[in-house]
Amino acid sequence: MTGREPGGDALDDASLLIALPGLFVALWSAYMALITLRVQAPDTTALAALLARQVTLAETRERTRLLGDVGTPIDVRFTLRPAPAHNAAGAGPHGSLSGVIDYYRRLQPGRLVITGAAGSGKTVLAIELLLALVENRGPRDPVPVRMSLASWTRMPTATAARDIGDAVRMWMRRHLIETYRLSRAAATALVEDGLILPVLDGLDEMDAGGGEAPRARRAMQELDAYRYGRPRAGMILTSRSAAYDALGTHARDTVRVEIAPVSAARARAFICSHAQDPARWRNVLRELDAAPDGPLAQGLSTPWRLTMAVSLYEQRDPATGDPPYTPDGLLVFALAGAEAVRDHLVDLFLHHAATGHLPPPGHMTRPQIHARLHVLARHLEDNMGGSRVIRGRALSGIDLILHELWPLAGNLRVRAAQVLLYLAIAVPVIAIGMRFLPAEVNYYPGLRDIPDRELFIYLLAVVAPIVLFGVVQTWVRVWPGPHRLGPPTLRTPRDWGRAMTGLISGSTAGFLIAVAVGAMILLIINMSDGWEFDWDWVWERDLVPMFVAVGMFFGLPAGFMFGLVGGLFRREVSEVGDPRRLIRDDLLVALTIAVVIILALGISIVLIISVDLPTLIDANLGYTLFVPLASALAAVTVGLASVPASVRYIVFLLFTRFGRHRLPWRLGRFLHWATQVGIMRTAGTAYQFRHRELQDWLAHHPTS
Repeated sequence: MTGREPGGDALDDASLLIALPGLFVALWSAYMALITLRVQAPDTTALAALLARQVTLAETRERTRLLGDVGTPIDVRFTLRPAPAHNAAGAGPHGSLSGVIDYYRRLQPGRLVITGAAGSGKTVLAIELLLALVENRGPRDPVPVRMSLASWTRMPTATAARDIGDAVRMWMRRHLIETYRLSRAAATALVEDGLILPVLDGLDEMDAGGGEAPRARRAMQELDAYRYGRPRAGMILTSRSAAYDALGTHARDTVRVEIAPVSAARARAFICSHAQDPARWRNVLRELDAAPDGPLAQGLSTPWRLTMAVSLYEQRDPATGDPPYTPDGLLVFALAGAEAVRDHLVDLFLHHAATGHLPPPGHMTRPQIHARLHVLARHLEDNMGGSRVIRGRALSGIDLILHELWPLAGNLRVRAAQVLLYLAIAVPVIAIGMRFLPAEVNYYPGLRDIPDRELFIYLLAVVAPIVLFGVVQTWVRVWPGPHRLGPPTLRTPRDWGRAMTGLISGSTAGFLIAVAVGAMILLIINMSDGWEFDWDWVWERDLVPMFVAVGMFFGLPAGFMFGLVGGLFRREVSEVGDPRRLIRDDLLVALTIAVVIILALGISIVLIISVDLPTLIDANLGYTLFVPLASALAAVTVGLASVPASVRYIVFLLFTRFGRHRLPWRLGRFLHWATQVGIMRTAGTAYQFRHRELQDWLAHHPTS
């Protein structure tokens, strides 16, 4: 194919320029006609029912992980801690886990604070209440949703909220979007309709080790201001007793209950009811009877330790059927005190998890597993008290969120390495062009030959915006969030309106971007000699209509496909569970973007050939090799730059392959295994150590 001579009639310039405004008017009219479809309110009753099912699945799994092989929780008792200035109505003086739902339903308003010592069973009691409320909810009853208060460190600031009560709503909406994968409109509708009951776990973990507890106090202020109608909105809150007392300010219109320690008599009853052969526990039971306040009784006075002891000492060898450990070992450690009993149980628990029926990933040994867990626990320990702050966000001392773990390897060096990664991908585009595009190639009929210096400038003009996009995404967005795709939903007029809006806005944006890039290249070509723009030179060669055509034949298909992805592939509610899906979905978005760019280029070439537009360069082997290679690298670069959260996670993993912060390359797989064996648990999009005592012990014990 040869280029069209100037003045030819392959493309009617005047017709194109006249038709273009009409196209924009039509697109804008369609956009305004469809925008009203986006504001239709979703069916909150149906959404709440679907969300309730997902909450049940997630919390049932979490309950199973917490209870382990025992299966049934200890029926802990709690007592009312009266505070006349703050009490809600209807509270009884005593209660238990088995009757907690009846106790809660008598409260007016439904605001309950559960306190107790470390390991006293606060989280288990909250989960039991949550599951009971879901099982017995009516169509318009709120759905209890458990949220870790450690994530309050990522909560919007007071200035971001319209008033002090709005901050809680914003935080709840974000939790529903990130954890249960609701759309923003669905999450907003559920929160504003009063169909979410927040179950807030771990008030004491917000400022652990911080002394003054500024975030916990602010949380109490926000929760007191959170209302639905005139009364304060319902909530369920858990906290260690000492941390709650140290706040100096307590939640208003609430009932505070205190979980009592497990007495020696109740520990004895629990052991007898769960042991296959109670005779093996004869000496332990005798010690509990003889010294109900002794070190063994104190070491087993929390549900966490008692459940762990029974579960571990009731294990059976799969080959022989005999228990590998004898309960009399507890008596040996009790001689050194209650803390020695705790340390022994934690160490034995980790040994059992590492050598159990589910092998660790990558054939890791127990010392390697312990070392990796120590690195993570030490990172959380260093973050305690909110002492580490990056761009206004205090690092969490409880949550391990995969795409937010990068500060562990160093704030500046991880972000700098991410910038270098974009450069490392973009630089080969210039190198390939300089190698395969000879100097004598003409970019347009009638243009002069292009020397190496100017060829480098043209290639740089194409690469620079891509690299700049990646640099801005890295350096300006310090805390980027992941993206996700889902199956298309076109069941309602609102779904169709959102899809059409995405297609129209995407196509328009793609056209404008393509024209802008073409104009920039045209400016550099025209001004490369004397830096004086020559319009006559431009019009003589029909370059303006050519770049408008490029915008239509490349920008419109590219924008259309991006609009298709953004407008159609959304999710309302999806199954919650594996936090690794955040990274997987984010990388899927990068792959989709790269494929869209390559397909758009292919469509553009087909359209250009079909209308016989002038070829930009003469056919030669160098161009044949350059175009696919450069296009693939550019597509990959744009795709990765569009998902900075996942790219930063990959760079973080590269830095943790060596040194004192060594972690597994497949960190998500390792944490998933730790969750399956009971070392970790999931809380929305975060991994957490199963118990705070376990995290503290690992942080202070580099080796077993």
